[in-house]
Amino acid sequence: MGAPAAPVDAELFGRRREQLLGALGGGVAVLAAAPELFRSRDTDIHYRQDSNLHYLTGLTEPEAVAVLTP
Repeated sequence: MGAPAAPVDAELFGRRREQLLGALGGGVAVLAAAPELFRSRDTDIHYRQDSNLHYLTGLTEPEAVAVLTP
């Protein structure tokens, strides 16, 4: 097992989302997680979340989608 995940700072991620939504001027943002990659049938590659999705939400789960609306 890897190291435990750092606690999510909900206020920090909320401020980041508000800043993005302000810049969009009433638009909508749809952010999708990075795909899981496999080297072969029995060897997994360590999952790395999409940087933009993680920066705005803190999500680390594969197949996650965030829809941000004003």
